Amino acid sequence: MVASENNEENFSYINDSIFSDYGTVIFEDLENDPDMIAIRGTIPEIKNSEELKEWDAELRGHRENIGSLIEPYMTSNDGPVVALAYNSDGYMRVYLDKYLETEINDTTIDMLYQIIEEEYEQEGIDNVPVAFIFRYRAIETIEKETYLSGFSSLLCLLVIMCLIALKKYN
Repeated sequence: MVASENNEENFSYINDSIFSDYGTVIFEDLENDPDMIAIRGTIPEIKNSEELKEWDAELRGHRENIGSLIEPYMTSNDGPVVALAYNSDGYMRVYLDKYLETEINDTTIDMLYQIIEEEYEQEGIDNVPVAFIFRYRAIETIEKETYLSGFSSLLCLLVIMCLIALKKYN
């Protein structure tokens, strides 16, 4: 799943005076996120909202190719990637399964980043900015896991016991 987190209309609300340290400020804000794992690449020097809009369009231009390259690593294929998103702040987000937090390491992140970066390098974009962030996968994808089937059985047993108790007291 590839998503856009902000729509293009947001560009018109950005004050051009904030662009002196734009990439640094954006990534500093991200580093305060408790679910942040790692940041790879850098946001290029951006001087105004028009340049940011152009950069964002260039990043998003590879959305389908990146999506197909990352597809084998999605949670739907038993991989660690929950979703990909393009943020209008000028970077890509790769959401990794919070349930696999203990299994995700620098090797995993470096491998995923290499796949993404190689695609962009073919178009002349080096050091593409990507933030790797933990996110819980949707409950539908978890239901097939065995650790929840025990919970479901326990819940079913409790409901049956409540029905029996209600029948006795009525």
